[in-house]
Amino acid sequence: MRLEIIPVTEANLSTFESLYQLYLYEYTDIMDWDVAADGRYVDNDFKDGFLAPDRYIFFATVDKKLAGFAMVEDRSSQDLDFTIAMREFFVMRRFQRQGIGRQLALMLFDRFPGRWLVGQLPKNARAIAFWRKVIGEYTGGNYAETTNEDGDNLQYFDNRLKVGK
Repeated sequence: MRLEIIPVTEANLSTFESLYQLYLYEYTDIMDWDVAADGRYVDNDFKDGFLAPDRYIFFATVDKKLAGFAMVEDRSSQDLDFTIAMREFFVMRRFQRQGIGRQLALMLFDRFPGRWLVGQLPKNARAIAFWRKVIGEYTGGNYAETTNEDGDNLQYFDNRLKVGK
């Protein structure tokens, strides 16, 4: 299986928006989210749109078939403890448990050197376990983990020396 990452642009944004609906649907197992009157989920974090100068969205394709997406944000212009954030991450069920998510995460970590933040909702035990394992392997256990005031699980690590930048 060959994983590729392809940037989301205005030309393929509608495909991303469709996949994003599947991503939000997956959360209905752990969150009390309802669809709007038009049958779509609304994510108020993105009411102003997905494409922003500091946001990088990638499709994940496996053997040229859509398998998911990831959204990375460059926060270096803000005064924060981190410079890069994994904003959203989604692998469709058909491609889960095959190493695709791990491979996608590692590709993105290497592509964006910096002080990373990866967060998960407290009810998302699968995501917490996934990120602990992947980040632990990637950093050799050299990462910090905490929770914020909302109970979100957060991992921090710095990969600037690892990727040589």
